[in-house]
Amino acid sequence: MGFEEGKKRLAAAIIERSLNGKEFLTCRHLLNDSTPDFIKESIVVLAKKHLKAERPVSWNFHASIDFDNEDVKTASDKLMLALLKSVRLERKEIEKCIILSVTTHFDLLIHPFQTLERVYFKNGEAYDRNSFEKSLPKLGQNVPFVIKLVSEVRNSDYPQINLSNFRIICNRIRQNIYSPATDKYILEEFELLRSFLALDDTLGNGHVDAVYIEEFFKSRGLAEAAEYIQKKKTNGKTSWDREDIKDIYTFALNNVDRCHIVSEIDLNNETTAPKIVFKDESGFVVKRHKIEHQPPGPYPSIYDYIDGKDWKNFVRKIFQRKESDFKGFLNKVDKVHKWRDAKQMIDWELERRHLDPYSKEAVRLGDLVFAKFFSNGRYYSM
Repeated sequence: MGFEEGKKRLAAAIIERSLNGKEFLTCRHLLNDSTPDFIKESIVVLAKKHLKAERPVSWNFHASIDFDNEDVKTASDKLMLALLKSVRLERKEIEKCIILSVTTHFDLLIHPFQTLERVYFKNGEAYDRNSFEKSLPKLGQNVPFVIKLVSEVRNSDYPQINLSNFRIICNRIRQNIYSPATDKYILEEFELLRSFLALDDTLGNGHVDAVYIEEFFKSRGLAEAAEYIQKKKTNGKTSWDREDIKDIYTFALNNVDRCHIVSEIDLNNETTAPKIVFKDESGFVVKRHKIEHQPPGPYPSIYDYIDGKDWKNFVRKIFQRKESDFKGFLNKVDKVHKWRDAKQMIDWELERRHLDPYSKEAVRLGDLVFAKFFSNGRYYSM
């Protein structure tokens, strides 16, 4: 079943169960235990909008009353909570709220990076770090990726969060929690996805459709797992459970690093592009949150950073097998003198080609271009 059909079914099931044919419901009714938490958050936001617009009560702060008194504050909070729960909502606005919540949560569980980017940075916005951090749990308070993102944002040195540093943070999290070496976070998010799909009986039978699972792994940068799932789909496997997910780590991801080393050895004799060698690997530690402190030039050519394996992958997976396009891009990169300008060129190139900025190849390209401006000569070619 496709993504859009899955979203429609889930939303329809929740709407039917929540409204039960009624045209009006109070917020209190919709906040009962059977309502999923991600929908409760949206219902509360909707009810608050009604209170703000309709102003059922108002305070005269010029009255001779000590409004700072704890008893007054407590009574005021109780009154506002009672009013919030008593807001009457129309069927149409409830349906709209549920559909939007289901769509966003579905997308978040399948494509966490891209979904948050769409929600927050659709028009290039920038947010105060503290307000951005506080808003994240409302979208996915139990999702491991979101939990990690909250922590990373809180501990970052960024005064504001914009698209560029959001992507840097996300790439760091992706490399940390979505590793071929551990299935801990993948299994947690798989269980969240399975529980989410179980809100509709036709989707939640203890298994998850292979179409969803393939995208689930692909969006987290685990291309080998996605390829493994694709092969199993070809052989007739249409759904996956928890044990199947564990098998992916046993049979598809267990030897990823070793295979990578073998493929690098096999490419030693190729002359397509220079091979990268670290002079002092321990010294090549760059903190990306300090990118405003870019060291002075001159900078080496980007060609010095791309080995034969990367060259092939970039040409095939980013530049649609057009090596001349890839060379033209590299030549442009060599003409700029600031990392931020080069990063913008990468973003434009990926957007122009409708490619995922969080794919393994896109992240790798960004890392190598970044190294050009910050390696301080710790690379040389051979």
